[in-house]
Amino acid sequence: MEDCDDWNPEEKNYEIHNCDLMRRPLPNLKICDLNLPWPYPSEWADIILSVEVIEHLENPWHHFREVKRVLKPEGVLILAVPNILAPLTLGMWPYFNWFGPNEWDISNNIGHINPMPIFE
Repeated sequence: MEDCDDWNPEEKNYEIHNCDLMRRPLPNLKICDLNLPWPYPSEWADIILSVEVIEHLENPWHHFREVKRVLKPEGVLILAVPNILAPLTLGMWPYFNWFGPNEWDISNNIGHINPMPIFE
């Protein structure tokens, strides 16, 4: 593991690939619906970073099956989910709109459609 002071993103030996429902200015972007089979081969990725995604999916268990399929055997999933019980967001999260107005037209439910209980 490198010390953060020694890390230089200009000298990278990795590639970043992005998958999103919307077209965005991201490197190597594939437009895809994560509720469907992912457009990546099996045992392809070393790391999958999934930041506040699963609560937007109709079937979060499909997401985990695809993560398992796409990750290499020693691959790593980094998963982040929103904490709606955090004092800063408690009662405020319904007022945030991170999506543009046209993006709501793609689906009747693009918001937090599948909050998962902590015990699942």
